[in-house]
Amino acid sequence: MDKKRIIKNEIGSSLKEFGYEFVELPGWDGFYFFRKKISENTYSFVEISLMPWLPSPEGSMIKSTSQSFRVSLWRNNDSVPKLGFGDKESKDWLNLPLSYLLWDVFKNKKYKKAYHVWEFQNQEELKTQLQDALEVILEYGIPWVEDPNSINPFPS
Repeated sequence: MDKKRIIKNEIGSSLKEFGYEFVELPGWDGFYFFRKKISENTYSFVEISLMPWLPSPEGSMIKSTSQSFRVSLWRNNDSVPKLGFGDKESKDWLNLPLSYLLWDVFKNKKYKKAYHVWEFQNQEELKTQLQDALEVILEYGIPWVEDPNSINPFPS
């Protein structure tokens, strides 16, 4: 299964309508980024990352028996995502998993836990899960990450 092609097709075509382009970043294997320049010095990103590990009920990480992905949103003043922790009050740096955005910013409990990954077993399930994630990205993620007044909901 060519996950990269499926992700580009299922997510990329819709995000392209909002000005996002698919970018490949060296050293980010398993991470797929869609980038948009939202102001002179600011970029927003939608990240789809393949997850070989999942949280156990006890909170530790265990090897996944299925395949899964996570969606995160980024904003910073560089054309590549910057790792690290930004200042909670800064509007220049954001990085937040999409499911945390739903729970902690919008108080939407669509998923059972704040930390949600989309699981799939095959190509059709991957497409279905990507469509589910895309709905949330378009309704909540893009408006939030592109809003210059959005700040990190968690302390540094």
